[in-house]
Amino acid sequence: MKTKTCLLLCLFLGIGLIQISGQFVIPPPPDNKTQTGSIPVTMPYEYWIPIFLEDGSYLDDLVGPGTLHMVFKYHNGKLITMDYTWKSDELRFVNGTSDEVFKVMDVGKQVAYTNDALTGFSVFRVNIIGNQGTRYKVDGTLDWETFTYTWENIIWK
Repeated sequence: MKTKTCLLLCLFLGIGLIQISGQFVIPPPPDNKTQTGSIPVTMPYEYWIPIFLEDGSYLDDLVGPGTLHMVFKYHNGKLITMDYTWKSDELRFVNGTSDEVFKVMDVGKQVAYTNDALTGFSVFRVNIIGNQGTRYKVDGTLDWETFTYTWENIIWK
C-alpha cells in the first residue's frame, strides 16, 4: 500500500511540476563575455501539494496562490543549477479536511545536465505550517530523467 501511495504522490507532484515548468521560459545565459552569472526570475503561481501522512495514507491536497522565485546559474553559457523558493500564505485543503489555512516554504536546487530545466535532478525541502498549529515537513529528490521521487523525513503533526 505504501508503494502505491508513494507512486500516486509522485504522479501528482510530477503533474504539478510540469504545469509550473510550462509557465516560464528558461532565460538565456547572461549577456557578458563569458556568459557566466545568475539570472533571477520571480512570478506568481498556483501552489499545489498532495498531503500524505507518515503511514503513507493520503489526506488531502493543499492549494493556493503563491510566488515562485528562481535563480538560474550559468557557467560559460551552460545552465548549471536553478535554485528556487516557492512561498504561499493562503493554502487550503481542496476537500475541506479542515478550515485551517497554511503557509508554505518550498526550497530546492535543481542540477541541470543541459540548458533545459527538465533534466538532471532536484533536491528540495517543503515546510508547511497551519494557523491552528499543524506542521508538515518532507525532504526529497526528483530525478528528471526517470521522473523518480525519493522521499525522506515525512512529518505531519
